Amino acid sequence: MSAKLFVAGLSWTTTHEDLHSFFSQFGVVKEAIVIQTTEGQSKGFGFVTFQESAVIDLVLTQELELDGRKLSLKRALPTV
Repeated sequence: MSAKLFVAGLSWTTTHEDLHSFFSQFGVVKEAIVIQTTEGQSKGFGFVTFQESAVIDLVLTQELELDGRKLSLKRALPTV
């Protein structure tokens, strides 16, 4: 079963591809989205969906940096 991760602390220049590539080291990434302004600039957060939910537990034990920024990670909660 897939699981989604909330990622905060992203650089303003981080792209969807950067996020996907970075988190692929932990497992199969189904989707990686950087939330952007209408001008296409990162808002500093995004979401990564992994194919296997167990990967989330591993990732949450890590202290990670991407593009020189320390990431804040949380399990994304489903919307109602």
